[in-house]
Amino acid sequence: MAQRENAEELLLLPFDVLPKVANALTGTQSVVKNIFLYSTGRCGSTLMCKSMDVINDVQAVSEPDVFQVIVERVCTRTVPLTSDDKDEIIVLLRCSVILLNFYFQQQDPSKRVICYKFRSEVIFIADLLQKAAPEAKTIFMYRDLPGFYDSYMNLVFSGSYWRYLFETTLRLDAFFRVPKIKSESPIFIFSVEHPRMITCPVPQGMHFVYVALWILQMQKGFDLTQEHSGNLFHACLTFNQLLEHKERIVLKVLEKLDVDVPSDFDGSKIRQIFDVDSQKGSALQSERRKGNKIRRSWVGSWERNLFSTVLGHFNGDVDEPDFIMPNTVSMAID
Repeated sequence: MAQRENAEELLLLPFDVLPKVANALTGTQSVVKNIFLYSTGRCGSTLMCKSMDVINDVQAVSEPDVFQVIVERVCTRTVPLTSDDKDEIIVLLRCSVILLNFYFQQQDPSKRVICYKFRSEVIFIADLLQKAAPEAKTIFMYRDLPGFYDSYMNLVFSGSYWRYLFETTLRLDAFFRVPKIKSESPIFIFSVEHPRMITCPVPQGMHFVYVALWILQMQKGFDLTQEHSGNLFHACLTFNQLLEHKERIVLKVLEKLDVDVPSDFDGSKIRQIFDVDSQKGSALQSERRKGNKIRRSWVGSWERNLFSTVLGHFNGDVDEPDFIMPNTVSMAID
């Protein structure tokens, strides 16, 4: 929404002309290499994006809106996509990547690697994006369910545990907050009304909304690793590994993506990024990390029972709150 509200210039192209325009630009992009950064959200993907952006050859772009528009359209359909629908979306995705590449290449021709960090729900069209841009390298970032849940609840309830406890206990959130976020972001309709979630025997409040979203995103990520082995994903990375190893793990991931980093690169440039809240000043800044104190987790026995119930009802491959994805990058213990 912010990208649309703050746009300074709007380019309108008839859909039937779009492929011709994109094809005309492909010759200018022979040296461009793309990285697609997928995530569950609240897992350090913004930190990773900013860390990559300080690499000499890399330009990292956060959440281009066009992909969000497409995934919302896909996820709110009441009928499955036909093969013709998928082909049309793939064309649109391909053209979008080419046009974005052209724009950002014009901004800084010296940066030949362009990374697009997507909003978390774009994972649901990652298979179509892979067909649209098969040469792109891919990363999937994720966080364990307790950390993901805790971070989102803290954000949603503005850092007030008592507000969280009061609203969820009396189920006020189910009457007021849930309808509001479903109207503002269709992806939440998709998650709570998913056929494998809609009959889950738990209160359908904010806690369920985010637990369901995490499970569906993680399951989609896992499915992609099985269906597109070698392309989805070239590297998976956890929030904890990123925070613990900082520039070492960032550089290791870039190595797996075949990104050349100069041997004399100053790793402190990446380390400095971790000294500042990556969401500082934005609506997504965690209340828990404001000021000098980091507040305790809100995840207790009730929340853990909720996780187990929803995971058990879903009955998928992602069956634990701390599920580890295949091809997850880690650092050896010194």
